Order: sequence, then structure tokens, then C-alpha cells
Amino acid sequence: NKIYISPFSDEDITRYLSIKYKGHRKKRKQAQLIVGKCKNLMVRPLLLSYIDDLIEECDVKYTELSDIYETLIDKWLQREVNSIQDKEERNKQKETLYRFSVDIAKTIYSNWKDVKSMQLSPEQMETFMKSYGYNDLPFDVKRRSLINRNASGSFKFAHKSFLEYFLAKELFVNPSFELEFDGMDMAKTVYQG
Repeated sequence: NKIYISPFSDEDITRYLSIKYKGHRKKRKQAQLIVGKCKNLMVRPLLLSYIDDLIEECDVKYTELSDIYETLIDKWLQREVNSIQDKEERNKQKETLYRFSVDIAKTIYSNWKDVKSMQLSPEQMETFMKSYGYNDLPFDVKRRSLINRNASGSFKFAHKSFLEYFLAKELFVNPSFELEFDGMDMAKTVYQG
């Protein structure tokens, strides 16, 4: 059986933030400002659970939806390469993991267009790993990863909006990338922003 958590109501979000930041009025206020910028996304409990990553970047002004996703993805990439001691190598691996993720998003998008599946098969992941020189998964699928593995071993983004962000960003930097916004409303919003 699959169990889905329903989207949060405004009251659920307020209650979640009140409990999470009990005794931390400043953080709660910052969180409420961020939620106000992208209320349609923060109703998703998974995305709301990343609110600490957004608050930590107190000098960042979130004016566009893409600003929020840039921060979330950057925090994820930092966690994944944090154990690398050499700063130059850490930055190189961070950029490689970013490109790896974009390529995964593009392949998942292609799969979705062809067979209506938003997943990457284990075989496709193995091919990606080899092409990038990875012997093992370059990210930890057990902790707050943006890419997860399901029970059948296939890979998918933790939330479709991460996939859509990568696709919109790719279209922005590479106008020859063919992206149809049908069924990708969030990608369209990010791209226009």
C-alpha cells in the first residue's frame, strides 16, 4: 500500500512552523516570509521540511521561485561533497554532480514523454554513472537527497518540482534544449522567472 501525505492547509503550515520554531520567533518569521513567496509549493510537506536550508541563507533575497530552488539544490550539493577535503576538488565534484543531475532530469523527461514514466531505470543510472566515471552512486539516497530510489530500484526526484527546476534551468542556459511545458507548469513558472 502507498500512503500519501495530503498537502498542508494554511493552518497546517502555521502549526508546523510554530512547532518547529517554538521559542525561535526570528526563524519562524523568516520561514513565514519564505512560505509567503511560494505558498503553492510549501503546502507540500516534503518541501516545507527543507525550510531550514532556506533560512540558513539569511543574506539571500528570494524574489523568484528559482531563487528558492537554487538554494535548496546548492545545499544538497554541498552536503554531498562536504566530505571532500580539497576545496578545488570539492567544487569540481559539486559541478560534476550538478551536471549529472541535469542529465538525469533530461533522461527522466525523455522517459516521461515516451512511456509516461518519471523514473530512471537501474540500468540507465548505471550508464550515467559509468559515463561520469562513478563506480558507486555519487550521492546518498538515504538522507535528504533530491534523487531517491524506489522499491523496484528505479530512481526519481524526491519531488517533481526538482525535476522541473533542472529542466527549466537547462532550457534557460541551453535554448536548443527542447522542453514542452505541457504537464510542466512549475518548469514554465521557473523559466519565466
